Amino acid sequence: MKTNKFIYLVLMLIWIIIQGCSSPMDVDTPRDIKYIEGEDYSITGSISDIRFEENGTVKQFISENAEFRIDTTQNRSLVWLKIEMLDNHLNAKTAQRLCIKSFQLNLEKVDISKPYQFDGRISGSNKAIFRIDRGLNTDNDTLTYSGQDFSSTEMTFNLNRAKGELWAHVITKVYDNKIWLEYRDSSYIDYITVTRLDTTYDQTGKMIVKEIKETIPKEVTVTLEEEKRQRDSLFLNGKFKVKF
Repeated sequence: MKTNKFIYLVLMLIWIIIQGCSSPMDVDTPRDIKYIEGEDYSITGSISDIRFEENGTVKQFISENAEFRIDTTQNRSLVWLKIEMLDNHLNAKTAQRLCIKSFQLNLEKVDISKPYQFDGRISGSNKAIFRIDRGLNTDNDTLTYSGQDFSSTEMTFNLNRAKGELWAHVITKVYDNKIWLEYRDSSYIDYITVTRLDTTYDQTGKMIVKEIKETIPKEVTVTLEEEKRQRDSLFLNGKFKVKF
């Protein structure tokens, strides 16, 4: 009888212990989770290095109004980018080919694990806009969007999480007309009327002066100004580094 009571007490004790314990799944433990929607989903950074070549020649740009965010919490890394670049030598009109005066890149929620090709849609959030110096004067500058008129821009990315940096590579091809003025001399024959004095004597020996008008040919040389246009191409190859 005592043995049965002891067994009963042991079972009751085990049941009380089980009821007093909680499942590990019910415990509120800190979890390293950042949702893609919300205020803390992204990391901001700033551009620390810029390197560009235009048609094989080093091109110096200055950065304006740069904005950058990256989200690496998901299986894929997404980037938001807005940057405006201006030619650092806007007053230098020595280029004999097309050249970029300024360009703007807009990216919104782009997967950086694969190359991104701009499609030329003006109304979209993702766009590459270039102001092309075609020569002659600023009235002939062209605003072009990549993806239009055989122009293209592709971006690739290289993310280094350990260093906290992202390299963005830009390859652009632009096709447009280069405009310039040519001057050449042209000659033609014009006829002018000249007046000369002719002296004669009458029968009495008196001198008579007469005005005689003659039309004579004369070669005239003028300088003609002619506007020339020729299809040209521009290749921009560059990269910039974002630290975050």
